[in-house]
Amino acid sequence: MSSWDKLLKRFLELDHDIRFEEIVKVMKEYGYEIKQPKGGSSHYSFVKPGCSRIVIPRHKPIKKVYVKMIKTVIEEEMKEDESRTQLLHESVVSYGNC
Repeated sequence: MSSWDKLLKRFLELDHDIRFEEIVKVMKEYGYEIKQPKGGSSHYSFVKPGCSRIVIPRHKPIKKVYVKMIKTVIEEEMKEDESRTQLLHESVVSYGNC
């Protein structure tokens, strides 16, 4: 199992020991941009066109509610990936049957 798969598994299992840097890695991989806080705040924003803004405070430990938010993002992205893969497969199969 790759390190990426292990990281995703930790989120999906709602591991209580998730680090903020791991959240940043996952969110960037799925196309979110990180916006650093201004004025001394500890709340970071993750934004992606067409998606709701996600705000997560950089505290140790990361609270489970925020890990659940990232889990939801991962699950939605996985569904989209499956849909894209299925569409690609269907188009390849239909092209091959001409």
